[in-house]
Amino acid sequence: WAVQGIAGSLREECRGTGVKVATLCPGSVATPWWQEKVRGGKDSPPSQEQLDKMLKPEDVAKAAMAIVDQGTSADIEKLVLDPPLV
Repeated sequence: WAVQGIAGSLREECRGTGVKVATLCPGSVATPWWQEKVRGGKDSPPSQEQLDKMLKPEDVAKAAMAIVDQGTSADIEKLVLDPPLV
């Protein structure tokens, strides 16, 4: 919530300048972080099946580029990216 508030304030400050501010909010992303001994209070890493259901780093990169590449007639404020419900 705090980041959304800061981004919203910055969007207002930048209004009319041509500068766009957006937040990208991805769900779980299959990265090496999940292999760390303790992450988010969990002692065991997710199974390969769970990792396979997570977003891939490439998915997040493509979403970020969609924000960067948006045209002048668009203004993406927030992009929420979740893994598919299987």
